[in-house]
Amino acid sequence: MAISWLSALKVVPWDKVIEHAPGVLDKARSLIDKHRGAAAPGSDTSAVQETEALPSLEELNSRSMALQKQLQEQAVVQQSMAQTMAELAEQQAGMIAMVKRLQSRLKWLTAGVVLLVLICAALVFMVQGRTANQSPTASSYANPVAKSATSPRG
Repeated sequence: MAISWLSALKVVPWDKVIEHAPGVLDKARSLIDKHRGAAAPGSDTSAVQETEALPSLEELNSRSMALQKQLQEQAVVQQSMAQTMAELAEQQAGMIAMVKRLQSRLKWLTAGVVLLVLICAALVFMVQGRTANQSPTASSYANPVAKSATSPRG
């Protein structure tokens, strides 16, 4: 499950997302401002669909009130959705900044690990070189007891 998320995150063109994030945030804010400014519903007239029977004035008033109420509810929902979208855009901008910081830290960490590997490899070669130069001869491994038996004691 985590591997599929990681592969999905690798596919995302983060440079394009980062490039367009401020524009998305500005558009979301302008959308919210536009909907806050349009508090009064428009006075558009529509053609009467039923030409045969004309409804009474009371029926027209009740329909008009119901439509105005529905329009106001939709405006509230739309405004809340625009505000939510602006909040999401701000969060996305914050996440993008965090991803950039994490990418930078990852580059530094990778460089540090490579440097440590190179230092360890150099130390291994140095130790191997010293042990190769100081290779013991066969006589140094001879039995010390045998040497002491052949040597005169005083």
